[in-house]
Amino acid sequence: MQALQSRYRVHAIDLHGHGGTAAWNSVHRMKLADEASLVEPLLRDAASAHLIGHSYGGALALKLAALHPSRIASIAVFEPVMFRLLF
Repeated sequence: MQALQSRYRVHAIDLHGHGGTAAWNSVHRMKLADEASLVEPLLRDAASAHLIGHSYGGALALKLAALHPSRIASIAVFEPVMFRLLF
């Protein structure tokens, strides 16, 4: 992140139950789209975004690209756990 901060606005997202974000507390089972809702305000504020994710974060990056294709400039994922999102 430090290497990118001189050229980009960089955000590391705390997903539900991590860092400063409260655990999921709803009657319905959490979906990837619920996690994506944590990132969507940042996408609305940006002309375009480059998404980087590993494992579950990679799956989230793919989901965000599917939900907001016009906002995503590029995606770099490593071991996304939900390969079906590529289809």
